[in-house]
Amino acid sequence: MPGYYASALLFVYVWLFAPWLAAKLVSNGTFFGILSVSGGVFLGLLLYAIDWPAKRAIFKERDKLRQFIIDRAKKCPYGCKLPMEEIEKNAHPLYWFILDSDIPTQRRERIYYFGSVYRVYADIRGITVFAIVAILTTVLAGLLVSCSQRDLVLTELLSIHGIPLATTAILGVVFAVLTWRNKGDRYWIDIIANQLLWLKLHPEVVDNLICKKSMDSDLWNWAQDRAKTLGYTSVSEYILDLINIDEEQTILKKKPE
Repeated sequence: MPGYYASALLFVYVWLFAPWLAAKLVSNGTFFGILSVSGGVFLGLLLYAIDWPAKRAIFKERDKLRQFIIDRAKKCPYGCKLPMEEIEKNAHPLYWFILDSDIPTQRRERIYYFGSVYRVYADIRGITVFAIVAILTTVLAGLLVSCSQRDLVLTELLSIHGIPLATTAILGVVFAVLTWRNKGDRYWIDIIANQLLWLKLHPEVVDNLICKKSMDSDLWNWAQDRAKTLGYTSVSEYILDLINIDEEQTILKKKPE
C-alpha cells in the first residue's frame, strides 16, 4: 500500500509541474497501467529497503523485550546455553523464536497485524511529508525565477501556483489527521506492552529457551572431587559450607554489570 501511495503522489507531482508529461503518460492506457503497477511495486520495495519505521524513536520500545531476555539470562541458576555476549547480540531473534513457537496463535497474529499497521502508518506519514516538501520546494524555486524576471502581484502568484499550494494544503490535512488519529503508534506501544506482560507472566518459557537445565558435567565432577578430597559426605554439604563462608566473610565480589 505505501508503494502505491508513493506512486500516486509521484504522478500528482508530475501532473502539477510537467502536465505535458503526465498527459503523454496517460494517453497510452496499457503503458500507464503497467507503469503504475510496476512503479508501485518498485517504490514499495524501495520503502522496504529504507525501512523508515524502524528508524523512528518509538520503534525502540521493542528494546524492552530484548532487555527482558537479557535480564532472565543473568538469572539462570546453572548458566546460559550460549555465552552472555551472544545472548545480548541476538536477544531479538531469541524473542522471535518464543513468539513463533510459544505465544498462542491468535495473539501472535494480532502482534503481526498491529506491527504491519504501524509500518503502514509510519510510511504513509513519511511519504506525505516528503511530498509536501517536494511541492513547496518546487513552488518556491518557481517563485524565485518568476520574481527575478518581473514583478508579480499576489493574485498572479496564486493563479500560477494556486493548484500546487492547494494540493499541499490537502496533503497537510492528511498528515495532520494521520498524526492526530495515529493508530499506528498507539498499536505499536500496545503490542509491545502486551508482549512484555505475557513474558512476565510466563518467564519459564524464556528460561527453557536460554538456561541450562543443570550444572555442567565438568563443573559437577570437579565439585564431587573437591568435596571428596576435603572429606565431605556430599556435594550439597560442601556447597552449603561455601555459602556460609561467603555470607560470613563476603569472599565473593559482585560481578561488574
